[in-house]
Amino acid sequence: MIVLDNEKYHEICSYMRRYKRLAIDCEASLVKKFPDVPRLTLASLLQHDRQLRLRQMHARVNARAAEHLAEYRRRVSTDAGKTLLKMALEMDFSPISLARIIVSAAYPDFPKPDISKMMHNIDTIPDPQLALNVCHCILNDNQEGAIADAARRCIGEEYEIRLKEMARNAGMVFYDEGDLRREGYDKTPDLKMAVPFLYKGMVVNWIESKALFGDHEAHKRYMNDQLTSYVNRFGPGIVIYWLGFLDDIRYHKENDEHIVILHSFPEASEMEFLSYGKESAENKANCT
Repeated sequence: MIVLDNEKYHEICSYMRRYKRLAIDCEASLVKKFPDVPRLTLASLLQHDRQLRLRQMHARVNARAAEHLAEYRRRVSTDAGKTLLKMALEMDFSPISLARIIVSAAYPDFPKPDISKMMHNIDTIPDPQLALNVCHCILNDNQEGAIADAARRCIGEEYEIRLKEMARNAGMVFYDEGDLRREGYDKTPDLKMAVPFLYKGMVVNWIESKALFGDHEAHKRYMNDQLTSYVNRFGPGIVIYWLGFLDDIRYHKENDEHIVILHSFPEASEMEFLSYGKESAENKANCT
């Protein structure tokens, strides 16, 4: 993928924050504006930006749920079908999150599981007009909801499968997450080397796969939640941000020469493995 310097990274982030239309439109605009940056990298950056914006705004929007519901009801008779979507655009807020807030406000006596069921199956929403509005929000939001979650999960699983295939083709001997969990480990890397190898002279005991762009916030979060535990338990390792990363994160002091950050699988010329078989036997014989 790609490694971004600070200037390019901030240029992309500034463009996203100035863009006031739907995220799905912003992604298309980003691809045209930055043709030298892979689409999946731009999509990952956009996802992070919209999630941050949602966290900043959600409590404030939710606190005014009754007002937003009244505004929706006032406008829906003359703007049927896309009222909620237009309101989300005006507020620069997630369409699906606004739809969930409105549905919760419209049915205050319904428990949360029922609200979630309505959001996953709009046919269960008693008001057909509201159901239509929720449907438009779902179809026009590529950042939130079941469709977006499924897409991200598929991308993550695809890169994990690629990692295992590349590791096998490279001749690595490893345990995967399933193997480690059966051994009783709670926090596990994607691959734990059964036989460590050298990457540019550094011993590597594990490899972690991340199907996203690695910026300061993401890397710090993973350091706290996962990577530090891997180092303490297994020793040095590699984390691969398949969609690229911000150049600066390679120099975080928390890496402490125990974590190598890459955006692709290591090249064969960069790795060294223990030798077995005839060659090892000959070397042993030569030493005796």
